[in-house]
Amino acid sequence: MFAPAARAQDRLIEALQKAIPAMHEEPGCLLYAIHDAADGLIVMIEKWASDSDLAAHTEGPAVARLNTLLDGLARQPRYAHHHDTTACWHP
Repeated sequence: MFAPAARAQDRLIEALQKAIPAMHEEPGCLLYAIHDAADGLIVMIEKWASDSDLAAHTEGPAVARLNTLLDGLARQPRYAHHHDTTACWHP
């Protein structure tokens, strides 16, 4: 989750949108999308095929470029929550 810096929400969203296509090209990327939350946060939802794909993504050039694009646009800290997928059964 990203909390935009003062008067930077539009520029933050634009920077994230510029970075997303490179994320989609990375091995194992199943989902990489941003959403506006009612409280003003920008929520990024990612889904990766494996933990190793996620680890490679985290250390890769696409994230490095994203961090450069976000410089000064988001307040710190950025919040990351990692969740495992749970299979659901529907009767």
